[in-house]
Amino acid sequence: DSLSGLPNDLRRLVELMRDLDKEGTSVSKELEDTEKKVLSELKKRQRQTGNLGDYTAVKEDIAAKRRRAEQMVDEKVQVSEQMVDLCDVHLTRLQQDIRRFEDYLRANGEYSAGVASAGDQVAVQVEEEWILGRVWEYDIAAGVYTVGDEDEAEKTFQVSDAHIIRLEQLKLSKGEEVLAVYPDTTSFYPAIVTSVSRKMGGALAGDSSFCTVQFHDDEDDSGINPDRSVKILHIIRPPDEGN
Repeated sequence: DSLSGLPNDLRRLVELMRDLDKEGTSVSKELEDTEKKVLSELKKRQRQTGNLGDYTAVKEDIAAKRRRAEQMVDEKVQVSEQMVDLCDVHLTRLQQDIRRFEDYLRANGEYSAGVASAGDQVAVQVEEEWILGRVWEYDIAAGVYTVGDEDEAEKTFQVSDAHIIRLEQLKLSKGEEVLAVYPDTTSFYPAIVTSVSRKMGGALAGDSSFCTVQFHDDEDDSGINPDRSVKILHIIRPPDEGN
């Protein structure tokens, strides 16, 4: 039952290895018992007659059993090498499938980037606010990040993974409520998306996807709330209340 989930070609090799193990154990035990028996008989004959006599047939039998034991070892090595090669093939296929699935999720705005690595830019919750940070290190056992403040590099925070969001290219919808980095700051503020996914390059810190948002309570003196361009990487969805 434990082999039922394996690919057929790999399962056959595992079953063959199991059979070889079983047969090899039997051959080794038979060889060991034969050697002990012959040694005991030769010692007894030596004491009784003063010579060992002719034991050519016994030597040939032991040699044959040793050759079979060595052959079993060689066969197991060959099967093991085939298993390693097959595992590599299936692992490569799995990695390709995972990448294709990640691409599909990204295209549909459903991909979660998971654990952030050292050097990744993230959104980090400090008290009640979300700000831009940069991961210095991650203690996987404790689930704790050490994050540097993007505005003040010397300032660091230690926070649990519940207070970290890895930044990624979201698939946004017009009218969606988000948290976005206000231009020329490193802080996230509530906003609403007014247009989605357009390319802006050159003067704006390299080519990247941008959208426009209107920040809450951002009206100017005339009462107009302007559209502001924000890099999509600097937009997150409001976390659940439990976060």
